[in-house]
Amino acid sequence: MTYLKRIGFGAIIWAAIFVAISILIALKATSPWISYPLGWIITIWLGWYFAKVSQVKGTGNGILTGVLFVIPALVLDYFVTTRYTGMGLFGAWNIWVGYALLILVPTFYGFKNK
Repeated sequence: MTYLKRIGFGAIIWAAIFVAISILIALKATSPWISYPLGWIITIWLGWYFAKVSQVKGTGNGILTGVLFVIPALVLDYFVTTRYTGMGLFGAWNIWVGYALLILVPTFYGFKNK
């Protein structure tokens, strides 16, 4: 699987989370008890699915795939999300948990499928 496709998968994961959180905001259901786990569940589920689609084999390939998933998330958060939240977004612990999950999920998938 090409690097560009994996970066595209990362953008799809980011978009899915962005839409889900936007819906919560529209419904005024922005409690951290709802929004944080929802974002993490989407990250884990789509991260696992796209790791499988990318045919990740081995821990090193999993780490690389995870990093390629994080790149568009960081860029899109910088250019899109910070327009609504400000740069304080990058100081929020829950965002960094999401980035870590984007790396750890494909890594674990690769470790499992050596």
